[in-house]
Amino acid sequence: MALDNLPKIFSSYLNQELYRTFILSNLPMLLDNEDRISMAFSLEARVPLLDDRLVEFCFGLDYHFKVRGFTTKYILREAFKDVLPEKIYKRKDKKGFPTPLEHWFRNELKDEIGAIFSSKEFSLHNILDGEKVQKIFLKHLQGKDYSRILWRALVIYFWLREYFPVSDLNSSRAKASTSDNESTLRVTP
Repeated sequence: MALDNLPKIFSSYLNQELYRTFILSNLPMLLDNEDRISMAFSLEARVPLLDDRLVEFCFGLDYHFKVRGFTTKYILREAFKDVLPEKIYKRKDKKGFPTPLEHWFRNELKDEIGAIFSSKEFSLHNILDGEKVQKIFLKHLQGKDYSRILWRALVIYFWLREYFPVSDLNSSRAKASTSDNESTLRVTP
């Protein structure tokens, strides 16, 4: 279902956006990931806040029970304020389940990541500048967080390696240099 074709079933903007998120975007993706990860480790996971009765109840609530000022999930916070520590109950920064790339790149994966960034293969596609990425990696190791940039460089590298192998690239370059009839180089995966 395309975003444009989503039926307007709520009069309030908040409920319509919650419905869109619930049906089309974040929730289906998160549930799919949760399902795959739990199955991979033979775990039976539960999502109690997605009980259909609770979801219907929440969609039926007025706006001020969901958001009050800058406080989100207001009714949920109120329901558990006598059970949760105050620092959890009043917490405003949503964390989710972040991947600890910053830590891994400085510790457990440091040697492997360093070897990839310093390899000759890393720069062969002429898309990533290996020297610049290595400098960024060194700055990351010294304390400044560049994990998001480094992660992107790794993803691009692995994608290129998978879909445009260096052996294919080298053979295409060799064909281009020996062919005087071709004015353009065509690299095919």
